[in-house]
Amino acid sequence: MTACPSSPNYFADWLSATCVSVCPETATTKYYADSSTRTCVDTCPTVNGTATYRDAVLRTCVEVCSGNQFADPSTGDCVQSCPGSPDLFGQVSIKTCVLGCNATEDTWAENITRLCVHECPAGSYADNLTQRCVALCPVSLLTYGDNSTHRCVLKCPSLPSYYADNRTQTCVQMCSYYTYGTPVTRVC
Repeated sequence: MTACPSSPNYFADWLSATCVSVCPETATTKYYADSSTRTCVDTCPTVNGTATYRDAVLRTCVEVCSGNQFADPSTGDCVQSCPGSPDLFGQVSIKTCVLGCNATEDTWAENITRLCVHECPAGSYADNLTQRCVALCPVSLLTYGDNSTHRCVLKCPSLPSYYADNRTQTCVQMCSYYTYGTPVTRVC
C-alpha cells in the first residue's frame, strides 16, 4: 500500500496494512486518525507549529477538542476534566487545561469542577492574589468574603450596610454575638 484514498476518509493502518475509516484499538494502545499524514498514530503530531491532541470521542488528532473536552498538554489527550496533578484547570475560552486561570479574562480556578470560572460558587470567594476560588479570604491581607459578589474584598459594601466580621472573614449585615460594629470603620 502506498497511500489510502482521501475520499471517503481513509487512513493507513500499519498494523493490518490496510486502509481503514476508523483507526484500530489494541489491548494496550488506541490509534487515532492523523489527517496531516493520512495514517493511524498513537501519538498525535505537531502540525505547522500547532499541537494536536488525541480525541477519544472522534478517534482523530484535533487542534481543538470536541464537545465539553479540554486539551491536556501534559498528556496530549482531550479530557472531560483537567487533572489535579499537575494543578490544571479548564480554560473554556481556549478549550485547554492551563496551569493558572487568566486574570485578564476575570476567571478563577475552581477546585471541584477543575474549571476557570467567571464567578465562584456559593460558599467560596474569588481571591485575586491566587486567582482561585477559596473557602476563606486571606486573613493576612485583611480581606473579607462578600456573598453578593463572591469575591474577596478589602472593604465590605456600604449599601446595603455591611460590616467586616473579623471572626468569620466575611461581610455581614449584623455583627455576631458579643461583637459590635462601629459605624466609622464598619468592622465588627
